[in-house]
Amino acid sequence: MIDEILAKEILNYIHKNNLSSIFEIVPFQDIGEIEESQWDKVLQMYQDVEDVIIHIKNQYREYATHIYRTIKKLPNGLKRMGHIIEYVDNSFFCGREGEFDKMNIIRHKKIKNNILIIGEPGVGKTSLVEAFARCYNIRNIFVVECAKLIGNTEYRGAFESKVVELMDFARGMELQLFFDEIHTLLDLGKTTGGISITNILKPYLLDPTMCFIGATTVKEARILMMDEAFKRRFTSIILNEPTLDMLLNIKERFEYEILHEQVLSRDDAIDVINILKQSLKEQYFPDKFVDFLDYMYAFKSVKGNTIRYDILLEEYIYDQRLKVSN
Repeated sequence: MIDEILAKEILNYIHKNNLSSIFEIVPFQDIGEIEESQWDKVLQMYQDVEDVIIHIKNQYREYATHIYRTIKKLPNGLKRMGHIIEYVDNSFFCGREGEFDKMNIIRHKKIKNNILIIGEPGVGKTSLVEAFARCYNIRNIFVVECAKLIGNTEYRGAFESKVVELMDFARGMELQLFFDEIHTLLDLGKTTGGISITNILKPYLLDPTMCFIGATTVKEARILMMDEAFKRRFTSIILNEPTLDMLLNIKERFEYEILHEQVLSRDDAIDVINILKQSLKEQYFPDKFVDFLDYMYAFKSVKGNTIRYDILLEEYIYDQRLKVSN
């Protein structure tokens, strides 16, 4: 038996020194790692590094979110349903530390360890999950692409079979499943005389070794929550629009990583944010602000010079309103 603190220190040591070729280790944030001399003593009691990890994993089932198999290659059947979240170096995601902490806590619950992110379109639900994976070095979050899941399921029972196949893959490969826009799946299956995906998922949602993450809009969340059994199996996180400081931090990172120079002063950026807030009320931050910054970068890249931001902003707002009206 390895006591809990020592088990965490061992796993942190294995992660720090990249000793395992079979398992990925997500380090524990609240504890250090053992000394090399201690590690040598531990290793003498087991066949190899992998044997140590398996022993800890079997002893502490709740560490499932910290120990999972390295994904070297996805099976073709799984590729037809989605993809693993990739690590992107230049991310403009800023803030949301409180949401990260809450997601990490929920992920470690023994009951209802499934997360439902609720927010308006454009507030960064998908980016939150990607940044969360990057923050905690999680490399087994599988993004279920709804369009691929629907494909070739016109025959009765085909959709249900595909979902069960996905669950078997997820359980065998120890994947965490992320359903973006999960509300789009609500009525799937019913149209062909089958059952909806929410009913198919219910028994899997009770499995503590599996973790599901869903993202949906405020409007569609109300419909999802009408299913009491489905509602009970998720813990919700409400994602509001970012604060002004978060938007300004996004601006600074965007300029540093993409433009390599300051284009908007702090006061100008605040002015842009206020105008966007008043002029494009049907869109949400940070999406519309990042999109405008990207427009400015594209203009500079193509034209090779800059013009007054207010002129570009007026043109941008006109184009966005035209898109909405169409």
